[in-house]
Amino acid sequence: SSLTSVVIPNSVTSIGGFAFEGCSGLTAVHITDLSAWCKIKFDSWSSNPTSYAHHLYLNGEEITNLVIPDDITSIEKYAFSGCSGLTSVSIPSSVTSIGDSAFSGCSGLTSVTIPNSVTSIGDWAFRNCSGLTSVTIGNSVTSIGNYAFDGCSGLTSITIPNSVTSIGIGTFSDCSSLKNLRIEDGDTELSLGQNLYDSSNEGQGLFFDCALDTLYLGRNLKYDTSSSYGYSPFANNKSLTSVTIGNSVTCIGKYAFYKCSGLTSVTIPNSVTRIGDSAFLNCNSLVTVHCRPVTPPTLWEDVFRFNASGRKIYVPAASVEDYKTAANWSTYADDIIGE
Repeated sequence: SSLTSVVIPNSVTSIGGFAFEGCSGLTAVHITDLSAWCKIKFDSWSSNPTSYAHHLYLNGEEITNLVIPDDITSIEKYAFSGCSGLTSVSIPSSVTSIGDSAFSGCSGLTSVTIPNSVTSIGDWAFRNCSGLTSVTIGNSVTSIGNYAFDGCSGLTSITIPNSVTSIGIGTFSDCSSLKNLRIEDGDTELSLGQNLYDSSNEGQGLFFDCALDTLYLGRNLKYDTSSSYGYSPFANNKSLTSVTIGNSVTCIGKYAFYKCSGLTSVTIPNSVTRIGDSAFLNCNSLVTVHCRPVTPPTLWEDVFRFNASGRKIYVPAASVEDYKTAANWSTYADDIIGE
């Protein structure tokens, strides 16, 4: 614990598990070759001395504006973990992946642009980067790992490009300022990690403790519906007031917006052919539903069972009778109006 600085020579290619465990007095890590540092394989969080020192020096000068060298193709696991002295990072187009915890704890970072060359963002990659206010995800990223942006409390909005096919568990949990989410239009289903679940926080794993109030949903979602974990990541989100569903969406899943008590209106586009069980159950402020499909979508039970006073379900004028007599739609016949 009395160790205050360490010099890592260019010859080092790997550092084993817990190598610097408990080195609480470290304040500086010194290197002479940034490329060599970027290629080190760290076995764990405590293998990297920056996890304790928080400051990385290149030839005696602290790195604050990090420029990843062009010869780097992958940012290794834990590469800059804990480097709170970093204020910016530039990632070249040579990089194709960002490893687990690569920038976790880099609380000084304010913005990150992930280039189009990157295809995967690892688990915990930017966890607890509390200073991040802006993240741009490149349009070649296909997977975003578990807890990748967990604890990024300064992040206010995020756009998920249509290249992304999977998002892990708790990816945006504890992003307490995150208000706006846009999932870009696309034909490929977006798979979401299993939600964390307990009796008081149903289905809020992916966006637990966020302030999410505006959602653009441009793609079908895939998430576990087989157990008590079977809520969508937007279920029980009391801050969500505005939802726009894009024309690429064909299915609104089971429990999709269950208990979203702040939601007052929603428009269901004509692309939707099925609305899952309890999709809007207990959305007690939802008074206006615009349902655009000419043919009534397949409707499961309890979709619109809530206590909203004055609820109106607007459907195409020529389809009013079809809706009023369709299975499960007939339950809401008195609320169905042509437009």
